[in-house]
Amino acid sequence: MRSTVIAIIALTIALPATAGSIKKWVDEEGQVHYGDAPPDHARTEEVQIFDNAIEGDRRTNLRSKEEERHRQIEQREAYERRAQEREQVRDDYRALREEQDKRRQCQEFARIETIYGHGRRANNAIRQQRVMGCP
Repeated sequence: MRSTVIAIIALTIALPATAGSIKKWVDEEGQVHYGDAPPDHARTEEVQIFDNAIEGDRRTNLRSKEEERHRQIEQREAYERRAQEREQVRDDYRALREEQDKRRQCQEFARIETIYGHGRRANNAIRQQRVMGCP
């Protein structure tokens, strides 16, 4: 058990060291090959596999983070738009209710004036109608 753990740790440490020894070469027929032991006559080029993979992951992570940030901004803007729309509906409803209440009160003042003629209650109703702007 102990030797297995030590072997795994040793391989983990040694793996990045071997990552830099991968070579790339093209043979006489134009085919690309990868390996750690190219033929002696081949022109080789060293390939950094793990570094490229890590850099690609970094770019992918950055892109993912940027996309996530963009998605969150869009969600926040959509939420704010919906909140503004709800507030506008509430304001419209409030205005409608106030208009209906005003119309009801004006009708009530007109009814009182009709019932009581020119008495004190009718005069109060007429004054209220003027204050409220009733027709």
